[in-house]
Amino acid sequence: MDFMVPYIADKKSWLYAHDVMYFDQWPVRQPSLLFGGLAIAQPDYLKLWRSLKADSTVPEVIRNWFIRQPVLWVSSQPQSTQP
Repeated sequence: MDFMVPYIADKKSWLYAHDVMYFDQWPVRQPSLLFGGLAIAQPDYLKLWRSLKADSTVPEVIRNWFIRQPVLWVSSQPQSTQP
């Protein structure tokens, strides 16, 4: 997360080749931002997640965007860490 978040926030800062198709259509709401933000109590990740495009109409982006509704995977109840 430490490596990718700055580039998700500002893809113009990406120093490497644009090695994915449809580079211009990314980023979209990455579930890792939501899950990571909740798991490690990182509000900046959640803020960034909310700021990104929620939907795409580009078939290639949709195909590579595995979890498009990550909120469905999140419980509103705290989870116990005990078996």
